[in-house]
Amino acid sequence: LAVPMLLVEAKKEGRNRRGSKASADESLALGKPGKEPRSQPTNYPIKGKFVTPDHADCRWAVTKQEEGIVLKVECTQRDNTFSCFFTGNPTSCLELHKNNAYWKQIG
Repeated sequence: LAVPMLLVEAKKEGRNRRGSKASADESLALGKPGKEPRSQPTNYPIKGKFVTPDHADCRWAVTKQEEGIVLKVECTQRDNTFSCFFTGNPTSCLELHKNNAYWKQIG
């Protein structure tokens, strides 16, 4: 399964194994003022599953919002459940437009 990598300047607010969350500053779109960034067509999977090396069963989903996308990952390992949210606007990254290999293999 593949998901687009998000390049954002992250501010990690908290990280414990139970209910952890990491949030990120949303990047401003690059370009001339008053112009909307071009939206990319959704040609990637929007949800999937994987198992981590330490046997946590995880589900991920990508949702589009006004200012970018959100990647939500929820994992369960034995009786523990934890999740992370990553937000960003990949269209504001110049590398996204220069390099089509902006995909990361999961699982």
